[in-house]
Amino acid sequence: MTVEAPHRCPVPRPNPEVLVSQKKASLRTRLLGLVVSLQSRLRDDEDRQRGDIPGWVLITIMTAGLVSVLYGVARDQLSTILTNALNSVTKG
Repeated sequence: MTVEAPHRCPVPRPNPEVLVSQKKASLRTRLLGLVVSLQSRLRDDEDRQRGDIPGWVLITIMTAGLVSVLYGVARDQLSTILTNALNSVTKG
């Protein structure tokens, strides 16, 4: 009595051209995702920078106010210091 081996179905082999087009599509999808990610990060950075403008304005105004107050209080002393410094440079 002989036993026959079971019949095996051949495994279909993918077409090389199909594999290449699938790899290109995958690469395109990854690149598109990268571009979208970078664009969203750039937009987020722009929004954060716009929010900093009022802070810089406040710092500038406070600095100008502080300088005005210090000059009002110590005007004579600052004038003397500046005059002495300039005289030492011009005579020297």
